[in-house]
Amino acid sequence: MKNDIEISVGLPFLKCSSNPSQTVNVKTNKKSKTAVTKKIASEAFERFGIDPDINPDESYKNMYLTDIKSTEEYLELIENRKQEIDKQLKAHNKKKTRKDTVDTLALVVKPAIECMVQLTEQEQIQFLKDSKKVIEDIFRQYINPDFKFEAAVMHFDELSPHLHCLGLPLVVDEKTGIEIFNAKKFLSLSHVTALNRNYSLKMKELGWNVKDFELYEDMTEEEKEEHKKNKKNHGRDSLRYKKEEKAKLEQQLSNLSDLKNEAVENLTKDDDVKELAMNKLEQQLKNDGTIKEKLINKALDEITDDEFRKIQSEQKELLKAEFQEKFEDDEELQLEAKKQAKKKLLKDNLEKMEFTSQDTINYYKQLDSYSNELERTVNKLSFKNNIFKKVLKFVSNFLPNAIQEKVNKWIGINDMQEVEEHEITDDIIQFMKDSETEDIEESEVL
Repeated sequence: MKNDIEISVGLPFLKCSSNPSQTVNVKTNKKSKTAVTKKIASEAFERFGIDPDINPDESYKNMYLTDIKSTEEYLELIENRKQEIDKQLKAHNKKKTRKDTVDTLALVVKPAIECMVQLTEQEQIQFLKDSKKVIEDIFRQYINPDFKFEAAVMHFDELSPHLHCLGLPLVVDEKTGIEIFNAKKFLSLSHVTALNRNYSLKMKELGWNVKDFELYEDMTEEEKEEHKKNKKNHGRDSLRYKKEEKAKLEQQLSNLSDLKNEAVENLTKDDDVKELAMNKLEQQLKNDGTIKEKLINKALDEITDDEFRKIQSEQKELLKAEFQEKFEDDEELQLEAKKQAKKKLLKDNLEKMEFTSQDTINYYKQLDSYSNELERTVNKLSFKNNIFKKVLKFVSNFLPNAIQEKVNKWIGINDMQEVEEHEITDDIIQFMKDSETEDIEESEVL
């Protein structure tokens, strides 16, 4: 960690309500300054703020430190907690929670941008994580031992990384023992002072050189008077602050440009001077990542379409070569490639399979021959059946009447005329002749 860097931090608070009061204060003739919880939550989670410095393309870099990651989830948590509290209050014959009660305490950890740019990305993340833990510990020590921020989001999509925290300002009522909403305790002068006084001390214990807050009660009378006169300067809004910081960066960029021009001017005079100038320029770039990033972005903006396509083509070739090298060293990848190739080949062949007109004709010809054969078989069976019925009719004449009636009824031959023996003989001879003819025809075909 960079213990030598003194970090200035702002800890602005904001009280929020799901249904802020619209009543005008009789003494001040002003409406309540309580913010709408849904609006503040949507700025933290979905980035629906009006701040022009927010870059939506960078919002994917934001990091959540809690399980709640959306406005909908946070509002549901508040509503469920209110219902639980109201249920307990009702059991003690107490009035339920007011509609305009302050149900959220919003706090932003805002380190100065000139300090954050000197930290690495991992150091920035750790600093914000430590800040959340320290603030929770202070609130637990002075207000509620069970306090925690229900939602916390690190924003890296603005000029300076910072942390948004949302928590329920709950305290235990001494009379009933019920945990109720009480934002006044959190925002009381003594507790805000305790936070400001202890925050820097505890952060220093964790290795961060955080600048101490200038507390009003620690000032002399002259300092207090001066503070009141310059109070407006301490209340710079976010946009103005960022504009000032941007102007500083642009000035640094301008200084770098002057340094570069100075180096170029000395190139033709002396090789030693040239080397010193280039080293100085290189060191300046290394020390200031913001300026380096701006120069890189400027260079990218000046690339022509043709140059961009060329770079794109070169990247593809590099990627192709990298994949080829990996493919040659990876047996599992080769096996998978073979499987995919077989699947593609099978798919292509299936798509190419189709019946031609001649295939269709041959197919139906074959069906026609099967149909003819089936017809002949049916005719033969029918002929056999007819002979069988005649035999039964002839034989039944020699059976007892009772059995003859049952056979006639069973076989259904009552409607047949009387059958002579020679008729049966003629049919059998004819059937044998037909069968021999069919056998001859089939052998000729084969």
